[in-house]
Amino acid sequence: MESESPSIDPRYRPEFQRGYRGSAASIPAASMPVVDDSAKVGMPPAATVAVESVVESVIAVDPRLVEPEVAEPEQTERRRNPYALVIPVVALGFVILGTWLLVSQFVWSYSGAFGSDNSVERRFSGVLSYVFAAPLVTVGLGSLVGYGFWLAVRRRQRP
Repeated sequence: MESESPSIDPRYRPEFQRGYRGSAASIPAASMPVVDDSAKVGMPPAATVAVESVVESVIAVDPRLVEPEVAEPEQTERRRNPYALVIPVVALGFVILGTWLLVSQFVWSYSGAFGSDNSVERRFSGVLSYVFAAPLVTVGLGSLVGYGFWLAVRRRQRP
C-alpha cells in the first residue's frame, strides 16, 4: 500500500500542491529575462526633459478653462412603436363591441322585435351576447389599463 502522505508532483510548482510544507526561502524565484549590457550600447538616452516640459505645460493650464474633448452624441431618431396606436384602438373596439352586444340584447329582448320567444334569431343573438359581450368588455378594459401602466413605466424610465 502507498504511503499516506501525498507526494509533490515535480511537474507543478510545489507551493500550490497539497501537502507542501516549505518556507518562503525554499520557493525558487521566478526566472527573469536577463538583459545583456551589450544591447544597451546602441540605445539613446531617455528624453526626460521633453516629458517633464510636456507635463509642466499641461499642469500650467487651468483645468477649468479647458473644455472637455468629448464628442457630442449623435441624435438618433427614436423609432415609434407601431403597436402603440394599434393596442388602444383594438382595446377600445372590444369595449364598444361588447357594450353594443349587451345593450342590443336587452333592447331586442324587451322590445319584441323578433316576434316570438322561440325564434332562431332571438336565441342566436342571446348566445352571442352571453358568450362574447362580457369577455370583450373585460379584455378591452384590461388591455387599456395595462397599456396605461406600460406607458407610465416607459415614460418614467426615459430621462
